[in-house]
Amino acid sequence: CRSDAWRTLDGSECALHALQRLARTKDTDKLSSSKREKGSAYEAVHSHGLVGQHSHGAGRPKRKEDASSLATATQDTYSSCNLSTSSCSLESLQGPTLIYPGGETRCLNGDAYAFAVVPGDHMKLLYYFQGGGACWEAGGEDGKQANWHCTESMETVKSTSGYGHGIQNFQNEKNPFKSYTVVMPAYCSGDVHIGNASMSGAFQRGYVNALAVLSW
Repeated sequence: CRSDAWRTLDGSECALHALQRLARTKDTDKLSSSKREKGSAYEAVHSHGLVGQHSHGAGRPKRKEDASSLATATQDTYSSCNLSTSSCSLESLQGPTLIYPGGETRCLNGDAYAFAVVPGDHMKLLYYFQGGGACWEAGGEDGKQANWHCTESMETVKSTSGYGHGIQNFQNEKNPFKSYTVVMPAYCSGDVHIGNASMSGAFQRGYVNALAVLSW
């Protein structure tokens, strides 16, 4: 919090401390009111990757995750480009774009995988790994069990990308990354971007997905 980039947009408070304080508030009504008042703090920390953008719960979430409380971008925010039909070069992108590399890349739920690119200054790059929990198998009293605590679809990737907030708020003059090109390896594999395995019939291809982004 010694850097202005980590403070609330009005500079009055450390953004991380503000969010931690909000998290300790047990009264739901007070939390909602406080979050509205300190929205800038919440947004700044949320997009700096300090807060996991994933689903929580005791069991596996529905295939169509409810991301309404996490939404930071609409389904229409991003254009699409497919590497099977185009080079999808940085110079050709006209705005926020989801690039589909194809091949063996995929999301945990089987969706075609894409990574996000927001074109900016070609000499400045912010390489931002999206968060989203983890899904894994572990042994227990009843044998091997799957633990579903991750985002697993491109629908959720788009709605929790953080575009327009924090370090992706390109209208904020105080944002040190305002002019940067942003490349975001999207996260929908539940394996912390490093898996290449299967669990309960679902494929985790985070490693393959991440390599596809680097290759681009």
